[in-house]
Amino acid sequence: DSVSHVVMKALDDNGFSYVARGNGSYGWYLAEISKAGMMSEEDVNIPQPIQEKLDEEGASYMGFDSSDVDRLREKSLYENSGWIYKYNEEFLDTGMSNSDAQDGDVITLAFTLHMGYEYNGRWFYGSW
Repeated sequence: DSVSHVVMKALDDNGFSYVARGNGSYGWYLAEISKAGMMSEEDVNIPQPIQEKLDEEGASYMGFDSSDVDRLREKSLYENSGWIYKYNEEFLDTGMSNSDAQDGDVITLAFTLHMGYEYNGRWFYGSW
């Protein structure tokens, strides 16, 4: 299966709701993950080194909306925030629907506040 299909199944199996664009076979983009009780306003604490990196990159803070307590979605907190992923500990230069998962692979979802830069990565601009 594609990484997108594996992620959809894992989210479904663990009681998460999600919003995505495209489909699991082409152009799948994870826009939001939600689950009652998954976080609280107290969880919105950006560590100082990451805050410094966001400031250095000129990241545009959008504020925290209390309706976001049980979800993380694109543009939560920062204008260029959203979901990214690592495949076997590597940020790939391709979308989730373009990558095939094999038994034993490790897929990690990460929420970026500014295009992946706080992970010393970069936002995906390649072909979906």
